Amino acid sequence: MSDRLTYSEVAPEIASRNRHERFYIPDGNVVFLVEGTLFKVHRYFFIHGSNVFQGMFSMPSPAGEDSEGTSDERPIFLEGISSLDFARFLTMFYPRSMLKPDLETTLEWNSVLELAVKWQFDDIQALVVARLTEHASSVDQILLARQYHLSDWFYDAHVKICSRYEPLTLEEGRRLGVDEVVIISDVRQYNIRFNRGNVDHDKLRGALRVLEQL
Repeated sequence: MSDRLTYSEVAPEIASRNRHERFYIPDGNVVFLVEGTLFKVHRYFFIHGSNVFQGMFSMPSPAGEDSEGTSDERPIFLEGISSLDFARFLTMFYPRSMLKPDLETTLEWNSVLELAVKWQFDDIQALVVARLTEHASSVDQILLARQYHLSDWFYDAHVKICSRYEPLTLEEGRRLGVDEVVIISDVRQYNIRFNRGNVDHDKLRGALRVLEQL
């Protein structure tokens, strides 16, 4: 007996899929399915922005089958992400205004950063890091840079937090963890005692190497 589903079996599943109200674009040429929501967009952005998608779209389709992503019935499944995060990511390609980003909060920008790192959209990653460097707290920057293994950003965020006049708050300490708090406090004390409050970069780099080994 064949394992292939009949149309009567597949049709209800297809019918249950919803087209995204904003990012199902009539003249788009690739369809993605995320958490039961269909997105129809332009593959140009994915091919030219990401080595991951460039490789995906360059793979030939099996003989006699339509390419994935060509229709609602045969979309490209994007697993392990939410439709909300994907919609936020698409605002990078389809902003409502060229003067003001759609996204505002660190949480929203993190949605984009996660997918940019995952899919190797290097330009978008750089844009998001620049945005968060300007608007996110130093603690948020440290935590995000650590999460995504962005070493330059991780270092720069530590320079900021070790340079500021105010000590770490209790909430900041809880978020960073004991090891990081000790490292930051040690560098800050060294700066005050021996470097007129300026960050000693050799000291900081050495401290961060110790932190990596813990």
